[in-house]
Amino acid sequence: MRLLVFSLADQRYAIHLEAVERVLRAVEITRLSDAPRHVLGVINVYGEIIPVLDFRHRLGLPEKEPDLDDQFIIARSGGRPVALLVEGVSGVAECDAAQETAAEAVLPGLGETEGIVRLADGMAIIEDLDRLCSPTVAQFADAPAE
Repeated sequence: MRLLVFSLADQRYAIHLEAVERVLRAVEITRLSDAPRHVLGVINVYGEIIPVLDFRHRLGLPEKEPDLDDQFIIARSGGRPVALLVEGVSGVAECDAAQETAAEAVLPGLGETEGIVRLADGMAIIEDLDRLCSPTVAQFADAPAE
């Protein structure tokens, strides 16, 4: 299993690498007045307009204004691109099944959390990108996919 490890609020998280298209330095976000609370706005990535998700809000973390030192993880969820605003990307971790503990084994009902992975330098929480993004993807379902 290959994971992209990133940080938010001094905590390490991970998503499956196959969902990731690229990592970019943060740029200015264009706010949308009627967007749901967990959507910060949109960015233009090589001519494609992509919604920016507030992962901090979705994960119940304290609010923080976006900073140009942050990074965007451009990923696909439900066949659509999304930009995840994160504080930093640590890199790619290669893990085997023995390093992962399923979320249900730790505490049933953790929702979007898929599991916990033990890495050489600590742990990371593996988030299920499709579950985290499902409200956003559903909202933009009427828009044509590119």
